[in-house]
Amino acid sequence: MSPVRTSVIGTQHHAATLTPGRTRWGSTFAEEWTWQLQGSCRGLPSSVFYFPENERGHRRRRRELRAKRICMECPVIRECLHHALTWPETWGI
Repeated sequence: MSPVRTSVIGTQHHAATLTPGRTRWGSTFAEEWTWQLQGSCRGLPSSVFYFPENERGHRRRRRELRAKRICMECPVIRECLHHALTWPETWGI
């Protein structure tokens, strides 16, 4: 039996049958994920994008603005957005 990966796009659930080592589009997994190597966020601590439990007010807004600036200047923002909307990402900016 082939592995099945389920993703969420909007409110619709889509399942794709995967061949070992290949994505549903026929590319290899490495080819599909190489865009992440070009991300402006690569190598930054997760605390830049994810807030501590008790962070509020000015500190939180300042951190969020910094994170959004990093994203807006990123050369792979479209690929990242597509990834976030395709897979059930629940956290982040």
